[in-house]
Amino acid sequence: MKNAINGMLIGLFVGVVDVAIFKLVMNFPENLIEAVGPISYWIIAGFLVNTSSLNLQPALKGIVIAMAMGIPWFIDYALNDKANQIGMLAAIFLVYGALTGFLCDKDFLKFNEKNAVELT
Repeated sequence: MKNAINGMLIGLFVGVVDVAIFKLVMNFPENLIEAVGPISYWIIAGFLVNTSSLNLQPALKGIVIAMAMGIPWFIDYALNDKANQIGMLAAIFLVYGALTGFLCDKDFLKFNEKNAVELT
């Protein structure tokens, strides 16, 4: 259960970063409702990356899961005259998928727990 919650929190972090960068660069999303899609996507991706038993390097596992989850978006973009944006979408999934996998890595999490400073 702890893995699932950690994965969802990591996904929430990555989703907020994703939305914040798009807000700064492209003024998207225009309202909070449009931000729900990308944030929920990364929450689910974080959950899947952190709970899956794929025998891959952490960043590669994140990329594979993010790309597999993105297949419906690739199809939607291809069918709705947005094919020129598929490369940008794939790059986003590649970078944030690798980041999600890296942050979900058990060794990375153990390193942070071991070296954390207690605030008392």
